[in-house]
Amino acid sequence: MLMFNKIQIDKLDEKIDSYRHTHPKYTNYFMPELSDMEYWEGEHTLLLKKVYEGYNRIYFLSNDRDELMESLSNLSKYDSINVPYRRERNQDLYQTLIDGGYILFQTYERLSNFSIEQRGEFVENYANLDDVNDIDELLHKHFHPISDRLPSKDDLIKYVSNNQVQVCRDKDTQKVKGVIIFEICGKLCNFLEWASDASVGESLFLYMNAFNMLVQNGVNKCTLWVRCGNKRARQIYDILGFHADGLLDDTYLKPDIDN
Repeated sequence: MLMFNKIQIDKLDEKIDSYRHTHPKYTNYFMPELSDMEYWEGEHTLLLKKVYEGYNRIYFLSNDRDELMESLSNLSKYDSINVPYRRERNQDLYQTLIDGGYILFQTYERLSNFSIEQRGEFVENYANLDDVNDIDELLHKHFHPISDRLPSKDDLIKYVSNNQVQVCRDKDTQKVKGVIIFEICGKLCNFLEWASDASVGESLFLYMNAFNMLVQNGVNKCTLWVRCGNKRARQIYDILGFHADGLLDDTYLKPDIDN
């Protein structure tokens, strides 16, 4: 196994910049947050490991296929890799990952809606901190924790505290049975997670109500990611006015990962 090291964020940023300036042929680096990041360095390869709850996410910058392939072969089943791309997969990089012991586990595509409309008055249905455990349970029921990039409980607390989570509840128990998580960046909203055990109507209301909130706040553009092959979700997103914009993201895992 490779031995990863930690250094101060500013020093790590300098090291990354030095590799980026070489215009690496093999890379999946797309400016992640550098906190909790460790690194391994070869002669022509830099690996970065972002630590999450129960798994790690690996970023690489390399101009040496053999060295990159060898380093990947020495990673563990807890080290996942994401490769974003537009429209067509890089077959050379794909084969390098396969030769390094990884398999293509799942592919997501990004959908965009740049003309959302208000369809009623916004009904305030923000989650509260007492809902965090219910939300976490619901997300883990519907999604794979690694390939679907589920937020940690600390992340959920932050989202809830910032009014970035809306929910629908069971009328009798008030338990959360549907959730939508989002972040607003200027005039653009990124929908991060949507999961529901509620009826189709209640589930759709989460999005419609979020649209109403966004338009009232001057936001009329939004994006989300959906797993390729999820026909039911795609049908719903089509109804909501979303369209594929050509951006995709592959998740690679070691074959012995617990699915």
